[in-house]
Amino acid sequence: MTHPKTLATFAGLSIVAAIGIAWIVSIGKTVAYVAHASSSQWPRYASSQHGFSIKYPTSQALAAEDPKGVDFRVQDDSNLSVRLEEESMQQFIERTEKRSVGTFRRDHVHVKINGLDARRMTGTVGFFDSAGSMAVELLLIPRGSSTYVISWTLGRGPAKNSQTLDAIYREMIGTFELTEIKRSDRLTYADADHRFSFDYPTQWRVVRGSFPTASVYSGMDYRISIFVYENTSLQEFRRQQGDQLSDVGQTREFFSHHLVGHKCSWLGRETYVFEKGERLYVVLVDHVSNDRKVVEDILESFAL
Repeated sequence: MTHPKTLATFAGLSIVAAIGIAWIVSIGKTVAYVAHASSSQWPRYASSQHGFSIKYPTSQALAAEDPKGVDFRVQDDSNLSVRLEEESMQQFIERTEKRSVGTFRRDHVHVKINGLDARRMTGTVGFFDSAGSMAVELLLIPRGSSTYVISWTLGRGPAKNSQTLDAIYREMIGTFELTEIKRSDRLTYADADHRFSFDYPTQWRVVRGSFPTASVYSGMDYRISIFVYENTSLQEFRRQQGDQLSDVGQTREFFSHHLVGHKCSWLGRETYVFEKGERLYVVLVDHVSNDRKVVEDILESFAL
């Protein structure tokens, strides 16, 4: 990982910056991650199920949710994840130091993340190939008897020496906040940029991207994908897709929010198409096996 460059030192306080994007303030043996203005326009990912939020650059990062938290991937095998572990910080440290995969150790630097007390562990994860090991940093934030673990790495590929990527991840860490925990058996995915949302079971995962805009899935059995086309009408979409789009039904209302649209077949899959303003929303259902009820519940919750 890239080490920040010291900009100034006075009265025992040194201010360091990682490529001028994410600011890190070091006071004695305390390191504080503080968000810079560069992330002011980033959207904020929030999990009421796990009680935290964090900003990320949608133009660069893909986000994937799972039952414990969320993963963000910007480039190659680089990664930043946030997990809520149901064990104390001390228990997590002891378990991690004994793990067989990788070598991790705690250091004696006290960490502040957006004002929250944290501890840091650093280590490497080895692989049985010629690409070498991967440096990983763990930041631990206690909350009651549980612990938030922010894990990040620049990976082993060409990005492992990227100062820009290093700065992006440090900037993201500086935006981390705790929120109220609201546990339920369902989560809500809301895309503020494209103005749609849906509910899904906690054991399912959501992947955000550009095409499709979002996918929610469970293992290999189910997948619902939402594609958002800007400045596109249904007529234009039909012309673009040709024979791949068929059986376009009459206009009617769908789902619990009474969305007006069409049911059709796209790429041989069950599909729903909705026009709203300058956008066309295409909801594709794929790989449905026995438990159709779960899929129907997700579709019923879809809202624009």
